[in-house]
Formats: sequence, structure tokens, C-alpha cells
Amino acid sequence: MSPLCYKDERIKIWIFIIIALIVEGMVFALIHINSINTINKNIINNNNSIIGTIENKDPDLVKEIIPIITNNKVENSNLGEEILSGYSYNYDLKYYNNPLINDVSNITFIMMITLIIITIGIVIFGVLIILNPLYKKLQYLTYRAENIVENKFLDNRLKVDYTGSLSKFEIRFNEMEERIKNNLTLLQDEKINLKNIINDISHQLKTPLMALQMYNEILKDYKNMVDEEIENFILLSNEQLQRMEWLVKTLLKYARLESNVVEYHKENISLNNTINESINPLKVKAEEKNQRIIFKNSDEIIFYHDRKWISEAISNIIKNAIEHTGERGRIEITLEETPINIVIGIKDTGEGIDNNQLKKIFNRFHKGENSIDPTSIGIGLCLSKAIVRAHNGDITVESKLGVGSIFYITFIKTFKS
Repeated sequence: MSPLCYKDERIKIWIFIIIALIVEGMVFALIHINSINTINKNIINNNNSIIGTIENKDPDLVKEIIPIITNNKVENSNLGEEILSGYSYNYDLKYYNNPLINDVSNITFIMMITLIIITIGIVIFGVLIILNPLYKKLQYLTYRAENIVENKFLDNRLKVDYTGSLSKFEIRFNEMEERIKNNLTLLQDEKINLKNIINDISHQLKTPLMALQMYNEILKDYKNMVDEEIENFILLSNEQLQRMEWLVKTLLKYARLESNVVEYHKENISLNNTINESINPLKVKAEEKNQRIIFKNSDEIIFYHDRKWISEAISNIIKNAIEHTGERGRIEITLEETPINIVIGIKDTGEGIDNNQLKKIFNRFHKGENSIDPTSIGIGLCLSKAIVRAHNGDITVESKLGVGSIFYITFIKTFKS
């Protein structure tokens, strides 16, 4: 048994009880020996009295009596038993009525009862002393638990006595306290985030709603308007409705990503194909500005990912590059693999990003100072980062004003069988 085990309260109690029982047994043995010695002395004194009396009455008879006393001879015992029975001195005589052992038995009984009471008292006292630290520890645990219920968390962690009987409970208590604290913090953050999302949605919907309201007010006076004007306002209203629909879908998509409720359908599929899928819908938009999107296709790389979501993440970055790259610009996409990572590079020859703006570009609803797209709400890069992080990846950016920017999407290599 390890020496550390002796600090366990149960071991302490059992050791203490065993020691108490051993000591009690030794004391019982001493009392028993003392009682036997006292009885022995009483018998000797009694025999001395018998021999003395016989010596006074018949000295010759002493020689016959001595061997009976010293050698435990039982001659004529039946005759003696018959005579003594007449005086109620026989085998039915109770020990407490026997004058030779009466006093000894009473004293021995009192001593044993006293010893038992003292032993019980010592054991109870010892157990209370041993359990007192345990009781204090339970009181402290109760105090901490009450604080947790009241949403108050102490700065210091619960000190764990790894040798005590409560060590496992203390370890789990610390884990529970930390988990509850983190969950409450997370809930508070989600509450704040939800509040911000609601405010942002309200802000983003405010402009198209005001435009719709204005168009409807104008259309009330349709009798004084020509058909072309009416048709124009109807088209404008339809555009705002489509914008609102797109806004709601995009914001709901972002809310799902932020709340981690998106179900990703990941597969071991070609990342090259996913990149091509993200490029194809944007070629027309790039051609409008005479831009070239070049994917330097490498060897096929298989990566465990959700094709739809990763395609959207890449598309958002390419859209951003198209918007901030001028006429006849160039957008170059690379795909590289290392023993640890997979890196997608998206490089443009655009206007570049100021260093002060680099940390803000992934913030929700952040629009660059040079943004020229009136329909942009500044959520694309934020969505891309959330999607990539859900795939154990990250997005970083390097940029130089007047030269262009490079976005790096880095994934840790994973493969699911």
C-alpha cells in the first residue's frame, strides 16, 4: 500500500479502529491475567486457612491434606461434595456468590465496562477528528456550489487533494464549474451576438423598406402618371423586394453559421473541382470589366469538405477581388499541398487594402472605403471565414496599396475513411 493511501479518510478510520481494538484487547488480557492472579491468591489464602485450622485440631492429618492441595488429588471428592452440598456449596453455586471470586468478578466487570465505554468514546472522538477536515471541505464545496447557482464564480480553482477520498469529486467539481462558467459566458456572448444581428438586420432592411414605401406613395398617384413611369416604379419596387429577399437569406445564412446549426455534408472529394465550381458563375461578372480569372490547376487534391459551402466561401473572396480590381485586371488562384496543410491562394491586381483596414475586413457588415457596389452589405468575407473555420481552417490576407491583395485559405489536411 502506498504511503499516500494513509491520507484517505476511510483508511485512517479503519487503522484507528484496528489500533483501538488491539489496545482494548491487550488491556482486556491484562485485566484477565490480573483477575486470575487475584483468584489464585484468594485460593492460596483459603488453603492456608484450612491447613492452619487442621494443624490446630489434628497435626497428623495435615500430612494427608497437603498432597491434596499441592498435587490436585481428588480423593474423597464425592464425600466432600456431599458434605458441602448441605451448605449450598456445589456446582450450582453462582460465581458472584462464591466468596473466593465475588470481589474479583465485580471489580473485573466494572473495569471491562469502563474500558468498553472509554474505547467507544476514543473511537468516536478519533473518527470525528479524522472526519472534521472532510466536513469542512464539504462545507466549502457547498459554499462554492451556492455561488455557482447565483452565477458567482470564484477566481481561484478548487484545490484538489489527490490523496483524499474526495479527490475524484474535487476534480469533477472543477471541471463542472469551468464548464458551467464557459457555457454561461457563451450564452451571454450569443445573447449579445443575437442582439447585434437583429440590429444589423433592422439596419440593412431599413433602406429597401424606405424605398418601397416611397415608391408605393408615388404609385398612389398613378392616375396622373404615364404607363412608362408606372412600369418603372414597379420594376424599382421589384428590385427592392428581390434585394430584401437576398438580404434576409444572406443574413439567415450568417445567423445559422454563427449559431453552429449548419449541417455540413462533408465528403472526400476533389478540391480542384470545388474551386472550378466557385469560379464558373463569376466569369461573366469578371468579363464585364475585362478581367481574367486564372486557376493554376495543380495535381488533384482530395480533401474532406462540403463542396457547396466551400465553393461559396471561395466565391465570396473572388467576388471581393473582382469588385476591387480595375479594368483589365487579373485574379490568380493557386492550390498547393504540404505534408500538413492545403493552401488556396487568391491573388488580385486591385487597389490593395490599407493596413488599418486589414483587421476589419472580416467583420460583419464592414465595407471597404473604396467599395463601389451599392448592393454590397459587407458580409461576404465574414461568411467565408465562418465557413472555413468550420472546416478546421483559417483565412489570412496580405495586401499592398496600389499593388493588390492575396487571400490565403489554409486547411489542416484531413481524410475520412
